[in-house]
Amino acid sequence: EGCFVSPRINLVLKEGVELQLVERFEGVSLLNSVMNHIVTIVLSPLARMKHYMFQNQLLSIKHFSSTFVHAEKDSSYTHYA
Repeated sequence: EGCFVSPRINLVLKEGVELQLVERFEGVSLLNSVMNHIVTIVLSPLARMKHYMFQNQLLSIKHFSSTFVHAEKDSSYTHYA
């Protein structure tokens, strides 16, 4: 029997803050599972963020992922998947 998982990450980086976020998704033993993963990020001026995402899941898992970034002046966002 499968399952539905819907994790959320909400981040607000204040002015001048630097962050490296590493997300790792591992396989689960449940077949026919669905993951609906959403990340929302707000970068204040001069904030810097590097975002790494690693996936090692079973082929039977349906993984939907959305990342929404609001970047203010002179901020930086880099995504690696």
